[in-house]
Amino acid sequence: MGMMDFALTSPKARAATETRFVAALDIGVSKTVCAVAGIGEARVDLVGAGVVSSPAASSGQAADFAMCARSIRLAVAEAERSAGLGVTEAITSYSGPGLHTVVSQGKVKARAGVVSARDAAMAVQSALQAAQSPNQRILHATLLGYRVDDGALIDDPRGTEGRKLVAEIAAVRAPAAAIQALVACAQEAGITITQILPGPYAAGFAALDPEDRDGALVIDLGAGSCGIGLFGPTGLEFSASLQAGGVRVTRALAGTLHTSFAAAERAKIAYASDCTLADPRETVDAPRLGSDGRLEPARVLRRSIQEAIATRLHQTFECVAQTLAEAGQAVPSHVVLVGGGANLVQAADVAKRALGAPVVVGGVCTVPGLEAALSSAPFATAAGLLRWIGERPPQLAPAFSLKESPRKPALAAPEMAVRAWRWLQESF
Repeated sequence: MGMMDFALTSPKARAATETRFVAALDIGVSKTVCAVAGIGEARVDLVGAGVVSSPAASSGQAADFAMCARSIRLAVAEAERSAGLGVTEAITSYSGPGLHTVVSQGKVKARAGVVSARDAAMAVQSALQAAQSPNQRILHATLLGYRVDDGALIDDPRGTEGRKLVAEIAAVRAPAAAIQALVACAQEAGITITQILPGPYAAGFAALDPEDRDGALVIDLGAGSCGIGLFGPTGLEFSASLQAGGVRVTRALAGTLHTSFAAAERAKIAYASDCTLADPRETVDAPRLGSDGRLEPARVLRRSIQEAIATRLHQTFECVAQTLAEAGQAVPSHVVLVGGGANLVQAADVAKRALGAPVVVGGVCTVPGLEAALSSAPFATAAGLLRWIGERPPQLAPAFSLKESPRKPALAAPEMAVRAWRWLQESF
């Protein structure tokens, strides 16, 4: 069985010799998505999907360990029924707390006075080792370039005269405990996670065609976090996760309306999502908390809801710009919004003002079958995972693989997995 394959129970599927079937899991705060696709020589075909909303999302909290495992199990079962296949393995992504990028260097001596291919490979391996940390896992690494004798950054140093060679890489890392908890939760649901990608990287494959990735910024406005993926000529050059997801937008709105989180979430969805044709001057139902702590009828201007959300979104995008600046990165001229928050009214306009660059809401990539399901920005991560599998882009190092990693997740005791998951809950 290949690394990205999963068990086939359908006789029709077993007869297919030229198509391999893969599964992608997007495990989020508000929903869990399982997408199943057939990967052929030059195409990716969606054959089944399952989407389960998290019952905890209405309270603004991430699901606990058992609830998340149940959501995975239900999403997989729905995908299995629609695809006619049995799923036992899947690729997934991580966009949670602690996702960050480090730039590391690997140094070697060119003994012959001319840089060889072996020197270049050794420098890259040295840079990868330098990026390792006992409490972190590298999910992705991109080669930024080489320097010969402290010269300018170049793409290919082979044949260059010099004595010292330095390779620079950008490694995207995540807390080991968080990765282990994610894997253990899927295992509890009967699914073996084989590979984990940074969430913004996966979303970029859905929002951007290959020719558009050089000099593009993908902002994934999820429920629990805001993911950043900056793409350059060599691939993903910077990624991070900010504590600024849709949950915090709803909390801010609840404060403005003096209402409960659940009521604010309903107002956000009803009056600030995909409503560009609605009159912002109309009054809408927005119950507020009374003196006895119960909701009582009230009406507010639609505009007041939209302005409260726009204010919080502006703060989020300012945080994106600040995070990039602190990393020494500039906001490129191509910015794409994905995730559920991308559908909030005027999200692109607010981002444009905060970032000082053109911003568009990105659609999902063209994958046959996506027109019937997963065909919107909130499903970009799941669609991007499938497209990543189909494209198999050149890798400096393999995406974090649990089958190949010498550090197996050590979460045999259920209580350890639950404690790690609780840390994730508290961090959102």
